[in-house]
Amino acid sequence: MTDPTPEAILPAAMLERFRERAVGYDADNRFFSEDLAELRESGYLAVVVPGEIGGAGISLDTLVRCQRRLASYAPRPRSA
Repeated sequence: MTDPTPEAILPAAMLERFRERAVGYDADNRFFSEDLAELRESGYLAVVVPGEIGGAGISLDTLVRCQRRLASYAPRPRSA
């Protein structure tokens, strides 16, 4: 069995929502509750859990690629 792609696990539309909300989280010094809830609902928080106990069972390599994809959607710092 092959792992799903990072693009399938973390769709661009979801990551764009995270990027848009990040500015408000930073400005208000708030925890990213909405993003975390969306990651939980998508199943992302269990992607490395073996499939036989409810996760997706993806490989460490795919998880790393997913984390890099997630980080790449962080907002860019504004220049002064």
